[in-house]
Parts: sequence; C-alpha cells; structure tokens
Amino acid sequence: AQRIRDEVLAASRLHCSVGIGNNKLQAKIATDFGKPDPGIYVITDETWFDEMGDRPTRALWGVGAKIAARLDTHGIKTVRDLAAVDPQDLVGEFGPTMGPWFRRLGRGVDSSPVDATPWVARAHGRDGAVQRGEEGGIACGVAVQRFEDLQIPQRRGVEHQIVGDLV
Repeated sequence: AQRIRDEVLAASRLHCSVGIGNNKLQAKIATDFGKPDPGIYVITDETWFDEMGDRPTRALWGVGAKIAARLDTHGIKTVRDLAAVDPQDLVGEFGPTMGPWFRRLGRGVDSSPVDATPWVARAHGRDGAVQRGEEGGIACGVAVQRFEDLQIPQRRGVEHQIVGDLV
C-alpha cells in the first residue's frame, strides 16, 4: 500500500490514501479514515464494530441525510443499531431490496464487485469567474457571455447548461 502511495506521489505529485478491507464498503470507508495521515487504513470484519459501531448511520456509504433521518424515526441512530435490526422491520419503510441492504451495510457486508475499469467522466464542465462591478454586482448578460466564452465544445446528444452563482 505504501509503495502505491509513493508511486502516485512520484507520478502526479498528489497525495492519496489507501483503504483496505474485506470488501469494497470497508475499503471505501477505510480510505476516508486514512486521510490525510497516516494515508493507509484497514477495516476488517473483526474491527468493523470497533471502528463503526457507535458512529451515526450517516457514516455509511449509501446512507445520506434523508435516509439517516428515516432510520432515526425507527430508533436506528448508529451503525450498531442498524446492524441489530430485523431486516424485515426495514422492508415496510425501504422496500424488499433496500431494507435488507441497509442492514447489510450496518454489518459491514458488501457483495458489490471491485471494478478495475478506469472511470470515465459522464459529463464535462467548465467554470469561470466574473469580476464584480463597482456596484458590487454584474449584469446577467455579462455573466452569460463570459460562460459562453469558455467555448464548451458541442457534443451530439448532450445539452449544455449554464449554472452559476451571482453574488
């Protein structure tokens, strides 16, 4: 793992963290725990509850704020709570697929395959900054023109959107 970190740093001058686990879920969470130092972190089936048990359900990959709030209404606040619940108790709230899946997450179980295929961006974006005028704002037309000046290439079947914050 350290050799990989060293090779990434040498090739890109970027630091990275490495997560190691018995499955993809554990490795992804371990990667976050390794940031920024020590850079390498290990979570296994044996250490899962020591590492994750008392953390809020939101700490799990795949559990966002809305799902965590829904779990909370059932008294499920921590990863350990989620792991201990009867999966059938979650079916009514989340359905026959997602209910048991959330319980598996709570137990640190993940059967999703690790895919070594390089990631390819599905969307391409550009951004830019527009200076404020003397009045503290800018005209929308100026902002749109500035974004158009970014010369985003047209691709067949792809719509372009201009998204910006004018403060």
